[in-house]
Order: sequence, then C-alpha cells, then structure tokens
Amino acid sequence: MSPLKIPFSLGDDDKREKISLAQLAKFRGATVDDLITQMIGHWLERSNYNNLGDIKSLLAALEIPLELIKPYDTRLTGAMKRRHLIVHRADRNEMTGSGHHPTVTISKPLVDTWT
Repeated sequence: MSPLKIPFSLGDDDKREKISLAQLAKFRGATVDDLITQMIGHWLERSNYNNLGDIKSLLAALEIPLELIKPYDTRLTGAMKRRHLIVHRADRNEMTGSGHHPTVTISKPLVDTWT
C-alpha cells in the first residue's frame, strides 16, 4: 500500500507538490524558518559554481544586485581558478625542473584576501 500523500500548496497557484504525512511528520517542532534554512543548506551542498558568471547568474535569479560583488570580481575569479586547479589537477605545478615545487605555491596573504 502506498503512503497517503496530501497536497502541499501555498494557495497562490495551482502547482502542488505531494508529500506523505510520514515525510511531513519528520519536521514536527521545526519552524518555517528552520525548514527554509535546511532546504537552502541541502541545495547549496549539491550546487556548483565554476566561474564568476555562475555566481552572477545565481545572484541575478535571487534578485540580489550584482554591484554588491563587483569589488570582489578579481579575487573571486582567482579563488575559483585556484579551486579548479586543486580539484582537477591536484594542484600540480606544470613548471618542472630545478627550483619548481611539485605543487603550486600559495601565500597566506593571498588566501586572506580570498577569505
């Protein structure tokens, strides 16, 4: 027997997601704010931003003025490029030979600017 599902509607449109009472019961005692925070957290854990354009698209969709991040464009781009190097190339230094480390060096002041 399939679980009973009830319509979950905000009343402002005809689209309704159906959830079971058992699914809904997992959230007993939580506030709406708690649920929103949890849903955003789960969504962000699965989201991926590979470049500044991805971030700007998200902010635009959220109706957040892009001017707010304009002063950070260069730093964000640098941090994202470095992340890409770390994730996809294990931070390997393509320069070989005497005086070159196997991984790309990074300075504390640079990391501090990204933070």
